[in-house]
Formats: sequence, C-alpha cells, structure tokens
Amino acid sequence: MKQKLILCILVIISMCISVSCGTIDNSETDSAVASSTIESFPEPLVTEDIYSTTEDSFLDKDPFIGEYNDVDWDEPNLDIQKGKNGIYHIEIGIYRLYQFDCCGGVYNNGKIEFITKFGDHKDLLEGTISLDGNCAIVTFFGDDWSDFSDTNTYQYFKSSDIPYDHMNE
Repeated sequence: MKQKLILCILVIISMCISVSCGTIDNSETDSAVASSTIESFPEPLVTEDIYSTTEDSFLDKDPFIGEYNDVDWDEPNLDIQKGKNGIYHIEIGIYRLYQFDCCGGVYNNGKIEFITKFGDHKDLLEGTISLDGNCAIVTFFGDDWSDFSDTNTYQYFKSSDIPYDHMNE
C-alpha cells in the first residue's frame, strides 16, 4: 500500500513538473504572435470560363439539350448533347425497331438537321428534330427509311434538361 502511495505521489509530481517546464511569462512575445496577420492564399489558377458554362447557364441557352422519353412507352429513347464545336451529338431509340447511337447534327432554321448511318447501308440517313413545347419531333427522310418503316415521324417528351452521362456508365 505504501508503495502505491509513493508511486501516485511521484506520478503527480512528474506531471506537475512536465506541465510547468517550458512555460515562460513573456507577455510581449505572446501579444506579438497574436497580432501577426496570416497571408491569404494565392488566387486559384482556374479561369472564369469554366464557371461560366455551368449546367444551368449552358442549358438555358439551348432548349434542345436533354433527355427525352418515348411518348408511347415512357422510356428514355432520345438524348441530345451539344459539343464545344456546336455539333449536336444525338442518340435516337425507336422502341423495338432501331437504335441510332451516332447521329451528328447542326441547328438550322429552328430545327436540328442530323445525319447518321443506317444499318449496313452505305447511304446516310437524314432527318430533323423540331420542338413543340416539351415535345421533340424526330422526322426521318429518304428511301432507305421508307423501305424499313412505314412511319417516319416519332415524338418524345422531355424528361430531363440534363443529357444522360455516358461517361459514367
């Protein structure tokens, strides 16, 4: 018991010594440290151009961009994106009929005019996309399409202003 008491006293004394060691009453030094200013971080190297093309501002400029659902099946079957070069990248799905994964288009007279390869055909298939409110109307032109399907106009309604991100599949 006596050994435990001596051990406790030694621990308390060593703690008091360790706490008191190194403390100097130097109020002038402490106040100098407290009044020093911290330099601000340098400005970021990122330019404002990145922030000026946020999704909201970018999408406000172009009503075509987005994801559209098939009117009959309520499934996403039309995706319109716009590249930095102004070319539209379009994917068109026609439920249980055909899928166009690589259409390219340009804006002309209130419509997007696009071209794409169709099946094994060497000819390119042409078409337009026009908007009627939140409804996109896709129309195909050409004899190749007429031979393939008796319908050349398909409707899709906009389900999202943000196109599907294929990079994160």
